[in-house]
Amino acid sequence: MTTYTWSILQMNVVPFLDGQVDVVVFVNWQLTGVQDTYTADIAGWRNFELQQGAGFTPYNQLTEEQVIGWVQASYGENTISSFENNIQEKINAQINPPPEPQPAPLPWQ
Repeated sequence: MTTYTWSILQMNVVPFLDGQVDVVVFVNWQLTGVQDTYTADIAGWRNFELQQGAGFTPYNQLTEEQVIGWVQASYGENTISSFENNIQEKINAQINPPPEPQPAPLPWQ
């Protein structure tokens, strides 16, 4: 069984926006799958906008789990399942590699 782990690689902030300081506007993320000794991952990025009226957490109080929650919510369950399927296909290809093409003599020679 494959275990999936999300991580945040980078966040970009706007120093001042709508009365808030250090507002996260860009998140670079990675999703890694591990099955036994096999590992595969995908990475991506997501833009965010400051939501008026929504709770605001100061940058220095953010947790990785909170930001991962933003990323996951922005994609939704179907897209996350697609990401996990993509990783599983990569792992399956490591476990059972497809045959390598081999040079063959031309049949008319």
